[in-house]
Amino acid sequence: MPVEKIKDILGAGNYLDNPEEIAPYAASWRGGYKGKSPLVALPTSANQIQEIIKICASEKIPVIPQAGNTGLVAGCVPISGKEIIINLSHMNNIRNIDKAGFSITAEAGVILQKLQETAEENAMIFPLSMGSEGSAEIGGIISTNAGGTAVLRYGNMRNLVLGLEVVLPDGRLLQKLAAVKKDNTGYDLKQIFIGAEGTLGIITAATLKCFPQPQEKTTVFASCDDLNHAIEFLNFIKSDALTAFEFISATALELALHEIKNLRNPLKETAKYYLLAEFSLAEIESLLARALEQHLVKDMAVASSIHQAREFWQLRENISESARKIGRSIHFDISVPIEKIPDFLDCTTKKALEKFPALVSFPFGHLGDGNIHYNFYLPKDVPDDDFARVKSALKKIVYDAVTDLQGSISAEHGIGIERREDFLIYKPKLEIELMRKIKLAIDPDNIMNPGKIF
Repeated sequence: MPVEKIKDILGAGNYLDNPEEIAPYAASWRGGYKGKSPLVALPTSANQIQEIIKICASEKIPVIPQAGNTGLVAGCVPISGKEIIINLSHMNNIRNIDKAGFSITAEAGVILQKLQETAEENAMIFPLSMGSEGSAEIGGIISTNAGGTAVLRYGNMRNLVLGLEVVLPDGRLLQKLAAVKKDNTGYDLKQIFIGAEGTLGIITAATLKCFPQPQEKTTVFASCDDLNHAIEFLNFIKSDALTAFEFISATALELALHEIKNLRNPLKETAKYYLLAEFSLAEIESLLARALEQHLVKDMAVASSIHQAREFWQLRENISESARKIGRSIHFDISVPIEKIPDFLDCTTKKALEKFPALVSFPFGHLGDGNIHYNFYLPKDVPDDDFARVKSALKKIVYDAVTDLQGSISAEHGIGIERREDFLIYKPKLEIELMRKIKLAIDPDNIMNPGKIF
């Protein structure tokens, strides 16, 4: 039997075949999607994965590549129940540290926080940061082209990958881990796999770009009552040193303060919106003072220590977890041109609340790069049918508005199962056609994460 052969390749302790143990691996982090699988493989090397994939290719057994399973669109959930989950968590070695070239080569199961700590220990930084960095793993972060809070200065994951090692759907190993910053020899093949959500191959390792550690950091928590003022503030303080610029609606902040112990608002007066900015330098007090004088922001607090800066960020990072506790959430991860964000939020929120008065809106996100986590919740006791009806109508309101502004219906979370139908409606047909051709060329038997994206 193929499954028994795969168990032999892995060896004792490196697979799960008990349904109760498999269940967490076959469910989405946010809930709402649960699947079944006959086996969770926990390989320890790329060679093991090659041997497993050769069996799966021969027997036409579908596979689900999986890292930390912290994704938000059910991209790692089996659909048919026949898929074998290949979880990369046991492949968690740092293979190489290049201090001169500012790069680290890490296996796909390395947790983001470990990568950050490794960089710091070697007088570097790996700049990608997000709320799930204590559990999200490198393979999944690359496969979903994660963004995080530092995109404004450093770009998303696509900008931070120098090389990849990938097991292809036929079991061959594409090995392009060189840390060179220039390679103009034809197509840049690694880019095909970044953001592909495991539908083209299994990323087993990556060489990642690091940067010199900034000498100082300044973290600012400010408030305003008008997002147009927030954008003016952004433009006023924008520089090469501005690493992050986030916004939090009053409702989102109240959620975090209510649900998470020991969090507090560092500002005395309440406001409609709160702003979180981070700079990779210290000497910006005069710039911030001028912004206050010009009434670009209502109030402002500058972190006086690393600990206080961390407290500011916890207000932002605990919103999603808080929403899970208080109600049934409907999540949108969209991007629109920055200058259009205030009108977009005003218009779509008004339409949504006119149609469904019980909705509570709590937008927040990456104002500096136009990516909004535009979320709503309903009371927990709303019946499933009513919830589905509201969600469907809300998607049309939001995605129609995003499309009119030439934005994106998924800025950083990907497509998975959750966004698949919307992707097929709102993505230009020619782009979908070209993507299908790439998928067919690389994975003609559709064994790699079937049912995701398409």
